[in-house]
Amino acid sequence: MKIVIDTNVFVSSFLNPSGSPRALIDLWKKGQVTLCLCAEILTEYIDVLGRFRIPPADLKNLLELFKSRQFMEFVVISSDLQVVPVVPADNKFIECALVSGAKY
Repeated sequence: MKIVIDTNVFVSSFLNPSGSPRALIDLWKKGQVTLCLCAEILTEYIDVLGRFRIPPADLKNLLELFKSRQFMEFVVISSDLQVVPVVPADNKFIECALVSGAKY
């Protein structure tokens, strides 16, 4: 199953290791879901995660997963989609889901 994960879910997965966000990330790490993303989303993940006090080893492991591209599908978006006028930066998540055919 293809999914697009909002940046807040990644942050929450580190802040609350026993919560639902961590469970979702673990599904991706185990290959039970395919993470769909684009360059713009990956850039935001790295930028935002760098602002939090995430243990360096955990952050390194996540970056290694991104580099491996395992259980991931990269897509190219046009950035023309404008459906979230209140938070335009979130449009990339909607467009990525549409382009990749992600279910969630």
